[in-house]
Amino acid sequence: MTTNILQVKLDDVVKVYSGRPRCGCGCCGKYHVNPAHLELANKLRGYDYEPGDVNLTEVKRILLLQQEAESRNPGCVKVQDDEGETIYSLQTDNRYRWVFVKKN
Repeated sequence: MTTNILQVKLDDVVKVYSGRPRCGCGCCGKYHVNPAHLELANKLRGYDYEPGDVNLTEVKRILLLQQEAESRNPGCVKVQDDEGETIYSLQTDNRYRWVFVKKN
């Protein structure tokens, strides 16, 4: 069962993405990985993240931005179940923000 973004804990977040609208490959934005889940993030990606991509502060910032937006405007954060993770997306005309949460 998928939980609401307001119930997501920082410890469950594997990685986040923030960038300008386009494809999400990283060419217009950046992925940040929770150091507690670096091994899993590398496995899901298929190759290793750079040390500069491991940043708990940015992971927390993106999670809190989504939670604040959802508190103000319920339903604005969309949820998609994928293999091995749940993706929470908050997309505007100017910015994509995604939170990737591990499935138990």
